Amino acid sequence: MIDLETLGTNTDAPIISIGAAWFDIPSRKIGETFYLVLDVAEQMDSRKRFADASTIKWWMSQSDAAKNVFKDGARSSQEVLQLFRDWVMKTSGAGKNSKATRKCFPWGNGSGFDITLMESIFKSYNIECPWLFYNIMDLRTYRRFVGNNKKVEKLGTDHNALDDSISQIKFIFECEDAKDGISE
Repeated sequence: MIDLETLGTNTDAPIISIGAAWFDIPSRKIGETFYLVLDVAEQMDSRKRFADASTIKWWMSQSDAAKNVFKDGARSSQEVLQLFRDWVMKTSGAGKNSKATRKCFPWGNGSGFDITLMESIFKSYNIECPWLFYNIMDLRTYRRFVGNNKKVEKLGTDHNALDDSISQIKFIFECEDAKDGISE
C-alpha cells in the first residue's frame, strides 16, 4: 500500500512524503514499512513539478501533527526515490538490480493518484518504476465494490503517509474478515 502527501493533485505535483507498507491479505499480516520525506524545493526547481495554491491553503488548515511532515528532515528526492525503488525490489524478493517485478502489486487510494504520481516522478528522475503497470490495485474501487462504500477508519496522524497506508491496509483486512464471516 502506497500513500503520498503532495502539494497538488496533478501528476506533476511535488511529493512531500512517501509512506508504504507490504501486506498479505490471506494471513492478514503487515510487513516491512517505508517512510521518507522528499525535498519539495528540489522537485520544483530542477524537475519543474508544480505546487497548487489551493493544496497549500488546505495544508495550512491541517493539524500541527500533520504539518510536522514539513519539519521531518527532507532528503534529496533522487535519493528517496532510489531508496524506495530498492526497498520495493528487496522486499518483493526481486533483487536490487532487477527490472520491474511481477511480485509487486502496488495499491493506491484511487486509480489516478498515488501510483500515477509515483510513476510520473520516477520518470522525472529517470528511475525505473519497480512494478508492472498491469499489477496496480485500487483501494477506492475495492471500497466501492467490496467495502460497500464504507469509510476507511484513520489510525495515527491524519495525512501522515505511513499512517494512512496502514489505515488503508487494515480496512482491507476488515472487509476480507467480513467476507469470510470472521468477527473480532
